[in-house]
Amino acid sequence: MTFNSLISASTKVRNVRRAFATFKTMTTQFHLLPDANTFSVLIDACGKARLLDRAFDLFHRMRAQGFTPRAVTYNALLDALGRAKMYEEAESLLETMLAEEVAPDVYTLNTMVAVCCRSGRLHQAFEVLTKMKEHKVRPDEVTYNTLVDAFGKVGSLSAAFDLVAQMRRNGITPSTVTFNSLALSCHKSDDAKHAAAVLDEVDKVTSLDRKTCRALVSVFLSNDRTDQVIRLCEMVG
Repeated sequence: MTFNSLISASTKVRNVRRAFATFKTMTTQFHLLPDANTFSVLIDACGKARLLDRAFDLFHRMRAQGFTPRAVTYNALLDALGRAKMYEEAESLLETMLAEEVAPDVYTLNTMVAVCCRSGRLHQAFEVLTKMKEHKVRPDEVTYNTLVDAFGKVGSLSAAFDLVAQMRRNGITPSTVTFNSLALSCHKSDDAKHAAAVLDEVDKVTSLDRKTCRALVSVFLSNDRTDQVIRLCEMVG
């Protein structure tokens, strides 16, 4: 088993301390030089553990040793910045990534969309979508579900439903995750009109779970919409 495999195994179980102990053994006792993969794995582990300073120290060390960071490395740092709600820093890092002609992927897109949504910058999330399309990166179900959830949470249910329609136009079928987000947003806003629209959407793919049902029933009952409760019961059998 290689040192990279040992380090990777430690990071998969979130044992960052053991990963760095292995890294130290590798470099000081065996005098082996880390490669790009070594750095990327450690950066990802630090990011998930919210050790941002350590992650960026590794990033700079990686570049100083002549390694060009790959998309997976940038994605790990973007994700870490997103978890910390550091939008400006994430935006700057993305610009660096693109300037260095490192090709973004759908994970880059989804990470940046999540960064924007976590920090309440929904308009910027659409700017990221546009920028990624210029690099031939197309949104997937995760992209849309993140946006649907974000717009629903701020009460912009019309925008959330527009995104579902856009999903369908792009050949992506909304999932239970999508409907849960819509239903919970309707529940939060006590919006029976849009809750009924959720049933219209669900009826197209017959995808309901208990969480969705509970949220919708609550909205319908609080608005005296027993007709929609009956409709929902008929749909779930």
